[in-house]
Amino acid sequence: MENGRIKNILWDWNGTLLNDMELCIDCMNTLMEERSLPRLSPELYREVFTFPIRDYLLKIGFDFSKEAFEVPADQFVVLYNRRYPEARLFEDADGTLEHFSRLGIRQFILSAQEHGLLERMLEYYKIRHYFEAVTGTADNYAHSKLEAGKSLIVRNKLVPGETVMIGDTTHDHEVADALGVSTLLLAQGHQSKGRLRATGSAVLDDFDAVRKYLENHKGSIN
Repeated sequence: MENGRIKNILWDWNGTLLNDMELCIDCMNTLMEERSLPRLSPELYREVFTFPIRDYLLKIGFDFSKEAFEVPADQFVVLYNRRYPEARLFEDADGTLEHFSRLGIRQFILSAQEHGLLERMLEYYKIRHYFEAVTGTADNYAHSKLEAGKSLIVRNKLVPGETVMIGDTTHDHEVADALGVSTLLLAQGHQSKGRLRATGSAVLDDFDAVRKYLENHKGSIN
């Protein structure tokens, strides 16, 4: 790669490579029905989903004066873990990973998902081999992935100016900004295009647009 070009990609997982929004809504609606809370629609979900997950649950009506946050958080993970094979990779996710691999770009996963489950899922979807390293979180509670991102960058000797994070949430933008790396946001995941555009990051619709964007910008993103 030429000097100044993007040499490293930090991929988010859920909602970026894996199309699991409908599954997440379905699992959450199961928990909400048990508590007589109104169901989430896809439109509402994409407007309220956020990090940390505790804030998201508060927004949709969970009452942590009646139960600990960890109760629904753990219940959700049990449901999701049981059903994740129902989700599919986004169209051309595999081809895009292969494309960047052929170009010699180092690829990593930086996810708020619990690390053990993340590794199992990457093996299940047969894409683990594309990633030099995979970093998830230590528990089920998805507080933030900033500290994990700092560790990933240090361990793998990544130069922030040669690195881009590709995600689907405002949290991905916030993490990338704190890490000093560029951001591309995909509008096919867990948050609405309007919320993503408000970050000021480039917002793209699909993987074809990602490949074209990086090529048109010579891999260097402001």
